[in-house]
Amino acid sequence: MFQKTFTTLNIETDCVRLLCVRGQSITLWAEAPIIPGLIESGRIEDPAGLGRIIEDLFRKTKAPKDRVFTTYIGFLAISRIITLPRLKDGKMREAILWAIRREMPVSPESIYISWQVLEKNRDGQKVFLLGTPKKLFEPFLKALLFAGIKPVTTTIKPLAVARMVDHSEAIVVDIEKETVSIVIQKRSIPEIIKTTLLPGDSVIEDTVKKTADDLLRMVNHYNSKHPESPIGSDVPVFLTGRGQNDSVISLLSEIFSRPVRLPELRHINCPDLPVMTYAANIGLCLMNIAPSNSSCIPHPVALNVQPDKL
Repeated sequence: MFQKTFTTLNIETDCVRLLCVRGQSITLWAEAPIIPGLIESGRIEDPAGLGRIIEDLFRKTKAPKDRVFTTYIGFLAISRIITLPRLKDGKMREAILWAIRREMPVSPESIYISWQVLEKNRDGQKVFLLGTPKKLFEPFLKALLFAGIKPVTTTIKPLAVARMVDHSEAIVVDIEKETVSIVIQKRSIPEIIKTTLLPGDSVIEDTVKKTADDLLRMVNHYNSKHPESPIGSDVPVFLTGRGQNDSVISLLSEIFSRPVRLPELRHINCPDLPVMTYAANIGLCLMNIAPSNSSCIPHPVALNVQPDKL
């Protein structure tokens, strides 16, 4: 467990959210709006301008910069779970590149590649593989550098938000003003990850209906590929983000025909925090503190998507 204060930073398309933790207590949280035009279609068009907003937020809150954990929105990130033979470390990257060319609709040269071994046995190993588009991720890294921040780790937002959920089988939906992120997890492993950009004039009812349609399509696709272990109709949906409220919960549950609920804040103390709005920040915290309850559900995937050199 960290006793030193550390900072989590979540950059949305319309705002920047900062949250600081010491031990298992949240010490401050704050957000700043992003000027329209700095981010367009999920891409940061003005890294220096965004960097100034981030730097100003740190200055106003006096949040420490020496231990910062960040999320990248994850738009167009591609994940796969693959099986490889057991290999020596020197052969692993070669096998990963082979798998990308076979399993992903992108070239290895166009993405930053991250992977994590989930399990090994005598016959092989199961690997979680993630590709983050360089054309979108590099402006994000530049904005952090303009703000004077060199993060300890960066993960994609859907993986951070999924940490909020203490269920091994769950569907996690995060609704923001301009994005929807979805994670479908089995055995606490994110089997499907998707982040969608919303039109600027979206109304929440249309967003919920489209999200329900996407969820139905994703669940049906997964179940068709895994008939031996489908996602059951009783698997709940956990809703986070600024876009959640009672009417959204009711509408999504009605359309998608599943229980919809909010995740509980676990292992961290802060009664006044708007928890669902800061779900990605809290997920980053949960990745980096030791849980007080040993019975909590483990989350095996904890990827750092940063390139080795910043």
